Amino acid sequence: MLFQKPAKQLMQHQIDFDILPIDFLSELTVSDGKMEINGEQADVLIIPYAERLPKIFFNQIRLLLSKGASIIFIDDYPIETSEGTSISDEIDRYELSENVDVVSLQELITVLRTKKIYDILPENKCPDLRYYHYLQENSIYMFFDESPNNTVTTKIKLNEEGFIYEYDAMENKLWSIGAQKDDTINLNLAPQEAKIYIVSDNKLLEPNSDNNRIKTVAHEIDSPWEVSLRSANNYHNIEAVFQLEKLTNITGPKLYPRFSGTINYKTSFVLEEVENQVEYELDLGSVYEIATVSINGKHAGTKIAQPYIFDITALVQGEINNIEIEVVNTLGTQQQDLLSQYRALQPSGLLGKVQLKKYLLPE
Repeated sequence: MLFQKPAKQLMQHQIDFDILPIDFLSELTVSDGKMEINGEQADVLIIPYAERLPKIFFNQIRLLLSKGASIIFIDDYPIETSEGTSISDEIDRYELSENVDVVSLQELITVLRTKKIYDILPENKCPDLRYYHYLQENSIYMFFDESPNNTVTTKIKLNEEGFIYEYDAMENKLWSIGAQKDDTINLNLAPQEAKIYIVSDNKLLEPNSDNNRIKTVAHEIDSPWEVSLRSANNYHNIEAVFQLEKLTNITGPKLYPRFSGTINYKTSFVLEEVENQVEYELDLGSVYEIATVSINGKHAGTKIAQPYIFDITALVQGEINNIEIEVVNTLGTQQQDLLSQYRALQPSGLLGKVQLKKYLLPE
């Protein structure tokens, strides 16, 4: 059996694993049922099905079992050694051991979860969800939606409990998502979005009231856009200036299909007044690829993936508000190779729709 088969099952069900060559089995140490090598720990050793394996493998498995390690064979035991000798005694030993299981590939995830061998447990299947768990002074989790199209929405049950905080690394902001210790994260990731959560035994800050805010209105900004282009290798010189009545793909066939660089958008909107107890967000909709927003000449943030939503509460004013958005695309449009003619290139720029959203905060 190709090791990619169990690896795919483990990846798509968010169970962390390492791939260990047979030669390294002799370096595994076992303590309280956990195997360890070079600082990496594991609860179980999974053996993809193989008709034959070297004698050294069976010798090392016998030693690991004597120390209390857990072993899972997928589908069945081998039939003999690679050298052609019988392993009937070894199989008898496996049958008598409480630490050896034989499971089908389809049952593997269920068995591991039953044994509580997991770091996180999504409420529903999320094949595009990837995560990284970093243990420092606090427990830090990074979740990433690997899909270019599908949203990940699920509840994540952690194997620990604590005060949970979300951290925005781009803006260096931290906020609480619960007043009490918890072991569950309500996860919502847009395609290719990443989020970082910190789980702490201690309270780092007081909970926000943002979770209870109510969206009151979403107004599309449909005024004309002044657009200028700066190429990737000559940012300081403006290559072209034009106006768009409606947002569209800048590298489409009727505009600049080979352009690579920075696309600058300018427009404005009017607020009669800035209301109290109201938060304002600018939602850019669809963007390719990196977007930096300024409101009235002040930096609002940079986003590299969906959702392209910016908190502009502190930047808006009760009159004309000027928007400037810089979008940087990739070099794919400019440096096309022989394969490019056979695949669709991503669009470039701000595709919209751009909306101003207002949220009413609770009293």
